[in-house]
Amino acid sequence: MPLEYWYVHYTPAKISLPKQVLKLALGLAGLAAIAFVPRLIGGNELALDAITFALASLWIVFLAPMVFARMGLSKTGLTQRFPQSPH
Repeated sequence: MPLEYWYVHYTPAKISLPKQVLKLALGLAGLAAIAFVPRLIGGNELALDAITFALASLWIVFLAPMVFARMGLSKTGLTQRFPQSPH
């Protein structure tokens, strides 16, 4: 979770129901695309599964919250453009 912590600081916001439905639709559409598009490509099934699970995890933990924050569908705790490393 360091990527999300350093770059997004996602915080769920109280938003209207239509915007909440939009967030749900975007999140599930992104996850469905990651899960089903590789199946159409085919290839080595074990490697394809590993890549699919890795991309799905990245979408859930980092990319979807970043998209929601950039679209204004959530709050973000970022106060500077390039946050400093905690070390």
